[in-house]
Amino acid sequence: VNMTLLPADDSFGIVFKRTDLDKNNYIKVIPENIDFSKYCSKLKNKYGVYVSTVEHLLATLHSFDINNALIEINSPELPAMDGSSYQFTKKLIDVGLQIQKKPKKVLKILKKISIYNGARSIKVLPSTQLSFSIKINFSNNLIGKDEYLYTHNTKNFIDEICYARTFCISKDIVKLRAAGFGLGGNLNNVIVVDDNKILNDSGLRCSKEFVKHKILDCIGDFYMSGLPLLGSIYATQP
Repeated sequence: VNMTLLPADDSFGIVFKRTDLDKNNYIKVIPENIDFSKYCSKLKNKYGVYVSTVEHLLATLHSFDINNALIEINSPELPAMDGSSYQFTKKLIDVGLQIQKKPKKVLKILKKISIYNGARSIKVLPSTQLSFSIKINFSNNLIGKDEYLYTHNTKNFIDEICYARTFCISKDIVKLRAAGFGLGGNLNNVIVVDDNKILNDSGLRCSKEFVKHKILDCIGDFYMSGLPLLGSIYATQP
């Protein structure tokens, strides 16, 4: 996969361009383009052109408060990199950012929003900042139950979250690949857990890496609204 991030004008928004296609190949990051998917987050325009696994890059853009960018990509799926947002984050630190002239828009939560799906739930409350309280509960004993409270800003994302990698349980890999997912997955870009051991020689990068990655995903997924968010998010098994 080849992917290039390009500067964009004020009020342009975050837009993907599928350079492997000749027409109808722009996909804007707006709620109307969020598409149903399993195992990843997906955006699709009205012509059926889509990009998937956008959450790790969007988490970085959300965290650096990047409101306008054109993302050219020659594939329907973003590169896995190391399974986290670390390399995207490092690139943006290296290249630097430009402050634009128009006031930015934000999505401010004004009243409580709640969603329940069996044991899973998400609620969002009004707040003057973005924060996440995330709980996970996996049957696998090594991952198990965990929780993390995170206040979102660029520094905290760099220090606490950006390097947390995606993970899977080894017995689920066959199902994932049968569904067409994780075809490029290997021990360089995903933590693989087999019963009570981690198959990656390097082990975990930090304590609570599993729940921190779920926070990373949430930061990216909420930016699919196309706007930075002001709200307190509480999620169980998101």
